[in-house]
Amino acid sequence: MASHGEPSYRIPPPSLNGNGHRTKTRIVAIRPSVRIETLLITLPVTYNPDESGRRLAIESWKLLQTEAEIRRLFTGYTRSRVRGWWHDHDHGVEYEDRLIRYEIDGQFDARMLDRIRRWKRVLARRFQQAEVYMRLGPGTVV
Repeated sequence: MASHGEPSYRIPPPSLNGNGHRTKTRIVAIRPSVRIETLLITLPVTYNPDESGRRLAIESWKLLQTEAEIRRLFTGYTRSRVRGWWHDHDHGVEYEDRLIRYEIDGQFDARMLDRIRRWKRVLARRFQQAEVYMRLGPGTVV
């Protein structure tokens, strides 16, 4: 049996072609299943409301810089605009947010997760958020 991450090999039994002659045997690589996970990141397109309830738009350079970082860190992503909602328990206020959601499929080892956690703190400062929502969960590639 092959070790984790290496293909195993199966030699198919010899077969006969239409003329009754044996066909050549070829070795076929079988890839073990790869564990894929999906990282979900949501970022605001406006800052949190000020005292008067006004929300200012996030500067476009911050969104462009963040997307450039995503392109450097990962091999691909899906981006979509979504709406979200949250309840501020400290002040008893509800907010509806306009967000950009990134979905990133990949393999995330301990080293990559440490890097993502550090980057998450950078994003929280950049977007002036107490927390940036990120979720890592199982992904299924069909």
